[in-house]
Amino acid sequence: MALMETTAENSTPTLPMVLDHLLSPSAETLALVGKDGGASVSHSLRRTVSGDLEGMFDAPSTVAFDADAPMMVMDTSALIGASEQALSLAAACSATWLEAAVTNPDGGKRLVVYDEGWRMLADPYMLAKMSEQWRLARTYGIANLLIMHKVADLNEIGDSTSGHRQKALGLLTEADTRIIYRQKHDAMRLTKEALGLTEAECEHVENLPKGVGLWKVGNRSFIVANRVTTDELDVFGTDDRMHL
Repeated sequence: MALMETTAENSTPTLPMVLDHLLSPSAETLALVGKDGGASVSHSLRRTVSGDLEGMFDAPSTVAFDADAPMMVMDTSALIGASEQALSLAAACSATWLEAAVTNPDGGKRLVVYDEGWRMLADPYMLAKMSEQWRLARTYGIANLLIMHKVADLNEIGDSTSGHRQKALGLLTEADTRIIYRQKHDAMRLTKEALGLTEAECEHVENLPKGVGLWKVGNRSFIVANRVTTDELDVFGTDDRMHL
């Protein structure tokens, strides 16, 4: 109700405005939820306005999301080292923008790329949104790409009995095409189980040269070498800082 009242009064609503309505509810709201009805929500939201998250989410957006652009990049590098709460809020904001783009029936066909996928999978809200996009990919006209360093990164989001981790593994098993580059031997057990690799495929993966991957397309497997152009290396090469 605080959000509805805020958006009715302001063309550019912000979280401080919503907090004000929670702390000083209207007569209509008081009649429905009582004097303390919004107390717990207001205490949680206060952190984004005057707590450790102040300055990140409490003002009008400094960027505009253009759903008609040929490509949009959500750069979260400035959040490296931020708290889990900050990362979750940023993920929720990004997911909302992304949902607006992919659910637009006039948006055309799109590729949706999740880099550092393990961090996306670690957030329950993002995992739920991703699961929905996986199931409704044909309806939305999208192809989802999830990029991870290794399947063992899922150890960061719970042990084998964790329901959250099982949901994340379920998302991997729903992928129609799986591309695996060279993995160390100690990471192969979980990779084999999660992606359904055979012993022969595991042996190949452990010995693949750089730039060569095992592609599992449905029930078929291929060894594929990537040919990277000079222009592509200028964009995607990340080894420059390692050179003396």
